[in-house]
Amino acid sequence: PSLPPVPRYMGGMPVSVYAGRGFEPAVSYHDPNLRACLDDMLNGSYGTELQKALQNHVDAGADLDEASEITVCVKRFG
Repeated sequence: PSLPPVPRYMGGMPVSVYAGRGFEPAVSYHDPNLRACLDDMLNGSYGTELQKALQNHVDAGADLDEASEITVCVKRFG
């Protein structure tokens, strides 16, 4: 099935979930493509269901710049 271009393949879980499993943040960066995708979602480009869901988050105070930050977590062995 078609998925919106959000990094679902990466797990999409908060850093705290990974930290609780022994992972640690290695690097964080702002993803301008993800930020543009969020704007497209707010404009209804991926359907009204996603538009409404994201608008609810924004109305509740979500920061889309913060939401488009990617953190890569790693688990070190040895």
